Amino acid sequence: RDCTRLVYNAVRTYLMGKDEEEKIESLKTFYATISEVALVNDVLRLSGVPPPLVASAIGDLRACAVAFENLRCYCDYRIPSTIRAFMRIFRYVIPCLLSPYFAYLASNDHFMLAFVSSTFISIPFNMLNNVQMALENPFSGPECADPDDIRLDELQLSNHMDKMADETDEHYNTSNYK
Repeated sequence: RDCTRLVYNAVRTYLMGKDEEEKIESLKTFYATISEVALVNDVLRLSGVPPPLVASAIGDLRACAVAFENLRCYCDYRIPSTIRAFMRIFRYVIPCLLSPYFAYLASNDHFMLAFVSSTFISIPFNMLNNVQMALENPFSGPECADPDDIRLDELQLSNHMDKMADETDEHYNTSNYK
C-alpha cells in the first residue's frame, strides 16, 4: 500500500510540477519505488509462489511503468513551435490578405456578404488558437480549474485506496487466520 501511494504521489507531482528540479525528484522517487516493487516480485518468485501469479505481478508493474511514460509524453511534449507560430501569425495575416476580396465584395453591392465572410474567416483561427492553448497541458493543478483538464490534485484516489486497505486489514484482523 505504501509503495502504491509513493508511486501515485510521484506521478502526480511529476505531472503537475512546474519546476524541473521537482520533476527530477519525483522521477527518482517513481523509479526507486518501481525498483523496490520489482525486488519484492523477485523475492516472491524465489520463495516458491506459483509462476502465473508472479508473471501477473511483473506484467502489472511493467504496465504501470509504460503508462507513466505515456503520461510523461503528454505532459512534456507540447505542440510544436511551428504549429504554434502558424496559428499566431495566420490568425492575423489571413484576414489582412483577404481584405481586398472583402473590399471588392462591398463595392459590388454585397456589403453584408463582405462582413459575414470576414467574420467567418477569422473566427476559426481564433477558436483553434483557444483550443490549442487549452489543451497544451492536460494535467491541472489547484490554480487551474478547466473543466476538460485531468484533476490530479484531488485526493479521491488516495482516499479510496485508504478505505480499501482499511477494509482489507479489518477483514484479516477479524477472520480466523492464525
